[in-house]
Amino acid sequence: MQETIKIPKFRTVRRLVMWMERNWHRIGWHRLPREREQVFFTTKGESPENVASCLARYSHWSGKLESDLEELLKPHRDSVLDYIRVVVGMEQEASESLMLSLSGDSRNLYRLGKVVGRLPQTLEDTISEPKFAFLYAKEVLCGRLPRHLEDVFFKDAYFAAKYAFEVIRGFSPVRLPDELHAFMIMKSFEEPDNENIRAYMEAAESDPDKVGNADIKVR
Repeated sequence: MQETIKIPKFRTVRRLVMWMERNWHRIGWHRLPREREQVFFTTKGESPENVASCLARYSHWSGKLESDLEELLKPHRDSVLDYIRVVVGMEQEASESLMLSLSGDSRNLYRLGKVVGRLPQTLEDTISEPKFAFLYAKEVLCGRLPRHLEDVFFKDAYFAAKYAFEVIRGFSPVRLPDELHAFMIMKSFEEPDNENIRAYMEAAESDPDKVGNADIKVR
């Protein structure tokens, strides 16, 4: 005889998630009745960020949600990404609206790229932090950024050098595009003791076959 489980009426989203964590293995469905999910809309005294975080945790059992529930994820970008991971893991398409909500968040755009692959240009063009531009190029694109995005490295000589060695290098010389190379020359005068800049300058002027011996220290 199949066990009948009484589902309580939840007053907070936290209680809903805790109940699911305790009972998911006993219930014969992965989604609570819609009237129980209404707590995500009606809860009082909880921040939108906390509601989003709990909703993302709930999605680990529920799977893809309706668009009105997905909207509640947007105040907390880490929760948006967590939810997208769940949806993609179930071989479903992530909402374009949700992905666009990560626009300008370089860290989460890099992490999104790790989940879905190369990003649409409208999102890719909003990556503005050198660290995550470098990681996106190296780990998602496995190649160079579009030329206009390489300008992000004017902000940081360290990541400009890492980009030169670890992304551009491949089967070609390490030398950066002309304007970035000029930037690195200028930085070499400003910071003559910077080992990373010095390594780049030496490699950029050397035989391409010798570039493979250069190294950039991890910061």
